[in-house]
Amino acid sequence: MREKDFIARNKDKWEALEDLLEEKQADPAELGELFVKVSDDLSYAQTFYRHRSVRVYLNSLARKIFDALYKRRKMRRDGFLRFWAEDLPLMVYEARAAMRLSFWFFVFTFLIGVFSSIYDPDFARYILGDSYVAMTEENIASGDPLAVYQERDAFGMTAGIALNNLWVDLLIFFSGIFAGIGSLAVLLSNGIMVGTFQYFFIERGLFWQSFLTIWLHGTLEMAGAVISGAAGLTMGLGLLFPGTLSRMQSFRLSARRGIQIMMGVVPLTLIAAFVEGFFSRYTHAPWFLRLFFILLCLGFVIWYYVYLPVKLGRSKEPEVPEFNRLKDFSMPIQYTELRSGGTLFVDSFAFFRKHASGIWRNIFTWTVLGPAFFIGVNVVVLWYSGESLSATSILDNGMDRVGGYDYSWPTLALQTLALAFLAIPLTKYLYADVKKYLPFGKFTGRFSAGQFIGLLALTGGGVFFIYWMEDFSDLFMVFPLLFFSLVAFVMVFEKNDVLTALFKALGLVFGGGGFGPFLLLSLSLGLIGLFLFLLTNTLLSSLLLHFVTMNFFVPDSDLAMNVSWWIDAILANVVFYFFFSLVYVAAGQLYVALHEK
Repeated sequence: MREKDFIARNKDKWEALEDLLEEKQADPAELGELFVKVSDDLSYAQTFYRHRSVRVYLNSLARKIFDALYKRRKMRRDGFLRFWAEDLPLMVYEARAAMRLSFWFFVFTFLIGVFSSIYDPDFARYILGDSYVAMTEENIASGDPLAVYQERDAFGMTAGIALNNLWVDLLIFFSGIFAGIGSLAVLLSNGIMVGTFQYFFIERGLFWQSFLTIWLHGTLEMAGAVISGAAGLTMGLGLLFPGTLSRMQSFRLSARRGIQIMMGVVPLTLIAAFVEGFFSRYTHAPWFLRLFFILLCLGFVIWYYVYLPVKLGRSKEPEVPEFNRLKDFSMPIQYTELRSGGTLFVDSFAFFRKHASGIWRNIFTWTVLGPAFFIGVNVVVLWYSGESLSATSILDNGMDRVGGYDYSWPTLALQTLALAFLAIPLTKYLYADVKKYLPFGKFTGRFSAGQFIGLLALTGGGVFFIYWMEDFSDLFMVFPLLFFSLVAFVMVFEKNDVLTALFKALGLVFGGGGFGPFLLLSLSLGLIGLFLFLLTNTLLSSLLLHFVTMNFFVPDSDLAMNVSWWIDAILANVVFYFFFSLVYVAAGQLYVALHEK
């Protein structure tokens, strides 16, 4: 159909819609029906008239309808605020059965710790450890039973506690994949430990003093553990009881709900860590101030996680946020539709799955090249110095240069180069997907020398920020990675220099309605990254060392240690390159969504 005929056929419908939009009391149902029709027209125009003004007009009209449909939402333009004000409480309400089970199970395990300590005087030593019990008894004898909260500087203590508690919360949640039983198992351990710890002071006549110190931060910390348990149960029960959906579809949906609930745990855990690091050390502060703060925290938890979800859930039909609507990853991504931050998160995984073979091939290529380079350099150095070339010497002096611990300049340079070469095919994959919907006239699908240099500068900036944020949590490194990746797409697709692209990216995030989706993507990806890196740097490291030493005959203990460290470094790189690829894909989805606006 010619564009002229297309406009003539639909002109009356579009004019009627514009008249309806001008009415202050427009019927939402009628608007919704017209929105569907205009969306169909827009899809048709995207396909056949993508370079014509009719596409721009229909896109603008669809946006106006979308805003009109959601104008009663006070925070319609800020998905971040809407998430905390409506979406999260509604998700908690939908998961209220899991929330009740998690809470009462924690109370039950807390009482197990208390009564076990009553009937077995040595139970505290078994749970808390002999050294900790001995240290606490020394503090009690010296007149300051809770001096443990004063041993480290406030900032270092806060950072360490925040990282540890986030790890525990994530462990509780992800353990829920085992039909929810895993979450209960981790809660069992934590509940017994807290009950034992509290009774340890009760037994010595220090209940009031310990209560005012422990629960100053423990109120929010334990609330975070309970909510993490509910999120894990939500995920696990979706796998166990799929209903009318396939088991995999049900698991995807329940996992998304669980992740969204987990996002509500992060601020609780971070605030609790801040309070424990900076305020719990003041054990001689007035009792009424500490009690007031405990009651304030308890009141907030009850209001936000009990009262508000019930109020919102009963006052209207619970609306499933777009983040949790079931979407099959095999379905094509709707690039021409208006997409929220939750949808962009899901679409990032859909894109990753579509191009998984190419992405993983690039990841493994650079994972192998890094160790091969450093081993090769080591061989050359040893050969020129006249030293013997043994397996131990070849694998020594550089085993940490490929991991996340040694930030020497060769490692930083190699990681910068690796991220740039990972980003290039990802950019081309996205261009191939969207060029038929959203033509980028300035980009042809090939990188110029200037663009490659700019990409190196951006990946180098990302690596530098990761190095600079070394003392912070892995949760926060996603922010510079996501932003620099967004700058890269602006630079490549619009053929800007790095500085211009940087300011344009800032405009898209802070002035183009992109702050909410950017923050939601950062938090979602940050939780995934935190879990991956903590798992790699703790559990898997020890398992690898144990596996190498127990299953292979290695006469040289130093060689066994070097081999296990190299395997650990390689594993860390696989995880890092995977995480970067996921973040870069998400930045591309965000750029396309903001470009359409």
